[in-house]
Amino acid sequence: MSGQSGEVLGRSERLVRQIWWSELITFTANTAVVFLGAFVPIGLGPFRIKGVHVAGSAIPSDADGTMLLDVDVNDVSEGADDVIVQAQDLETLIVAANRGYECTLAAEGAEKERNINDGDAFKITLTSNSAAIDTNTSLRVGVEVVPLYREGDQDVVKHENSY
Repeated sequence: MSGQSGEVLGRSERLVRQIWWSELITFTANTAVVFLGAFVPIGLGPFRIKGVHVAGSAIPSDADGTMLLDVDVNDVSEGADDVIVQAQDLETLIVAANRGYECTLAAEGAEKERNINDGDAFKITLTSNSAAIDTNTSLRVGVEVVPLYREGDQDVVKHENSY
């Protein structure tokens, strides 16, 4: 970030935010299913994760189990997964169908797990620990990001601002 609070490369953070959405995904009873959410194309990074959002076509419910969401980033620079959202209970979070909700982000360590770069990919895991799901839902998961400064970016901004 540069300039005043709420600015990215001299522009309002609100104007440069992007949300990368998953395909429609659903739970499978008594299973953890992993989906590829999105990835940072080569040459496009780096970015900073600002939030994770979810919406469902129905209110998920499971009387004898849980319906949990995890979002990780496969960090190619270290060959490991960084936790972004951990065990978000969607039965508690989603209280109305066809409406967006913000997930709770995991605590960030000194490693800056929310900074992502070229080739990093989002992994979305839906976990059900029940033999039968009472009400399943089709979900979309969105990861909200803002671009981070790269060498040479400032010149581009100055050029665009000269018009």
